[in-house]
Amino acid sequence: MEERKEFLRKIVREAGSIVLEKFENSAIEYTKDDKLDLVTDADLASNNFIVRKIKKTFPNDGIISEELDNEECDGRYTWVIDPLDGTINFATGIPIFVVMIALMKEGEVQMSAIFDPVYNKFAFAKKGEGAFVNDVKIQCSKEEKMTSSRGIMSSVVLAQEICLREKVIKKGEAVNTRMGVNAFGCAGFNAICVAEGKREWIVGFNTKLWDIAPSVLLLAEAGCKVTNHAGEEWRPGMAMVAANKELHKELVELTKGCDSLSHSVH
Repeated sequence: MEERKEFLRKIVREAGSIVLEKFENSAIEYTKDDKLDLVTDADLASNNFIVRKIKKTFPNDGIISEELDNEECDGRYTWVIDPLDGTINFATGIPIFVVMIALMKEGEVQMSAIFDPVYNKFAFAKKGEGAFVNDVKIQCSKEEKMTSSRGIMSSVVLAQEICLREKVIKKGEAVNTRMGVNAFGCAGFNAICVAEGKREWIVGFNTKLWDIAPSVLLLAEAGCKVTNHAGEEWRPGMAMVAANKELHKELVELTKGCDSLSHSVH
């Protein structure tokens, strides 16, 4: 595991450098099913680099990547890769994007690395050993009142997000206050903000493993309680609700009823 740890710490930084070199000089290669789901040459360059390095160094490990057509996850260890998280920001010149990789062992996330190359911010977590940014230990917010909190949601406007935002607004209005909600358009950036205590909670309705797995471990090791929308232990394939233990129960209650909605609103 130590060999994989050093490999992970190194490779995510190297991939970040590849992405940063292409920032503001990148081309959109194609879009996927959703017009908001862009793929740039930077996504592909980063992905090809990471996958090639993993296959060379750990040929028996599995790989799941946003930019791979087929999942290769037959090994005991599986690398979960988002080679460029925040592609819309990246493609439109907004400097909020990261490279992130999680390492799973027998279906459980063991390590996570998220690298923000713009601000040279490297977030890392290993199960049971805490969460760190640039090797300084971090901890989630200790805020105890939901109505004094600030949270993060997806930047893609879905029915679920509209439902939750309305509930958040009503909760604030009930005590004559306003609750802040951000949408930065980058799952890894969001996770770092909450893990560092700069925001108090995060709710994601996305279930894509490469968007969620790296964030889950970082948040948990920073002291957040991380579950699905029902408050159950998070597992691969689930969406995510995360906050400190004081706010988490209330956040799950707010989310109830919203998670079953599915219609997109653009």
